[in-house]
Amino acid sequence: MQSIKIREFKIDSDLPETTVTIPLSIFKIVAKIMPRKALDALQQNDIDVEEIQKLAENPEVQGTILEVEEHTKGSKTIISIE
Repeated sequence: MQSIKIREFKIDSDLPETTVTIPLSIFKIVAKIMPRKALDALQQNDIDVEEIQKLAENPEVQGTILEVEEHTKGSKTIISIE
């Protein structure tokens, strides 16, 4: 089953600090109840959850769809469809 994965890293590490996995079959519902911290992080980087949902509905889209590095915070966020 495909899913959306949101991984939060420290820039100098390959091991994620946090991983959120959301099955595509329920992504639309989960996007509405996603933790505020996760939504805030996405919105601070101008990431539109609805656009991610549209990409996720396309069966040809696979792999990393977005990677954001916040150098001043020393963090990196990767959003992928797997």
